[in-house]
Amino acid sequence: MIRTLKTNTPINYILMFVLMLIFWTFKFFYMPTAIESYEAHSLIISSVPETTFFKYFSAIFAFAAFYSIGILLIKINSDLLIVESAYQSPGVIFALLTGFFINSQRITPVMISGILVFLSIVIIMYSYKKYKAYSNCFNSGLVFAIAILIYPKLVAFLPLLIIALFITKTVEWREIVILFMGILSPLILFFSLIGLYGNISAVWKEIQTTFSQSIQTARYSTYYALILSPFILLTIAALISKYTVVISKKVSTRKFQTLVAVILLFFFVYFIAPIAENESVILLYAPVSLLISNVIINSGKITSRMFLYGIIVCICFTQFFQISFYLSVF
Repeated sequence: MIRTLKTNTPINYILMFVLMLIFWTFKFFYMPTAIESYEAHSLIISSVPETTFFKYFSAIFAFAAFYSIGILLIKINSDLLIVESAYQSPGVIFALLTGFFINSQRITPVMISGILVFLSIVIIMYSYKKYKAYSNCFNSGLVFAIAILIYPKLVAFLPLLIIALFITKTVEWREIVILFMGILSPLILFFSLIGLYGNISAVWKEIQTTFSQSIQTARYSTYYALILSPFILLTIAALISKYTVVISKKVSTRKFQTLVAVILLFFFVYFIAPIAENESVILLYAPVSLLISNVIINSGKITSRMFLYGIIVCICFTQFFQISFYLSVF
C-alpha cells in the first residue's frame, strides 16, 4: 500500500473509494442516529429529519462530500506542493481518517461549515504568488462568512484567516480591509433580511444557544476518550512531525507546511475545548492528512509503515468499540 501511495496512479482514487466504503459500511447498513446529547445549531440550515430516507440521504451526501474533499486535497497539494512528491497520498489518508468517528459520517452544520473554513484558508494560500491578492481576500472572507452563518461557533477561526494571509505573502493593509469586506457583505445582507422579514430576536437567541449549550454538556466521558484518544495522539504526532521530518528546500513548501501546522493547532485547541462538539473532529482530518502524508512520503520505510498501519489498526479498534456500543444501546 505504501508503494502505491508513492506512485502517481489512478488506482489511488479507487483505493480511496474502497477504503471509505469499508469504514462507512456500518453507517450505511445500520444507520445509527446521533448520540450527542444536544444538537448543533445552524442559522441557515434546518435539521435533517430523523426518517430512514433522510438518514440514508445524509450518509450518502456526507460520503460524496468527504470523497470530493479528498480529491480536492490531492488537487491543492498538486498545485501548491505542500508535500512534495506526495501524489494522491493526502487524499488516501483523508479517506482513511473519515472512518474514525461513525457519528460524524452524516450531514451536520459542523461538517459543512468546517469544509468552508478550510476552503477559505486554501483560497488565501493560492494568493502566494500574487502581489495584490484582492480577489482572493474578498472570496476567502465571503466563504468564511457563509461558514459562520451555517455554524456560528467557527467565528473563533477568524484570527486564523489573518495569520494565514501573513504566512502566505507580504500583506498590504488594503488586503486586510478587503478580507473584512468579504466577511461583512453576506453578514450584513443576512441580518438586513432578517430585520426586514424575520425575527431578529429569535436569531439572536439561536446564536446564544449555539455558544452556550455545549458548554453545559459533559463530553469528556470514558466512551469518547476511548474513541477519540487515538486520533488526538495522531494529531499530536502530526504536529511533531512538522519539525522532525526532513525539511524541504522549497520556500513555498516550508511556508505552507508551517501554515498547515498552525491550522491544525487552531483546530485541535478548538476540538479539545468544552465549547466544541465531538463531531468537530472532522475539522482535523484535512491538515492531519497533509502532515501525515509528509511523514509517509519523506520518512524511512519503518516509520512510514508504523504511521500507516498504526492508523488502520486504530480505526479498526475505534470502529469495533463504536459498533459494539451502538448495537448494545439501539
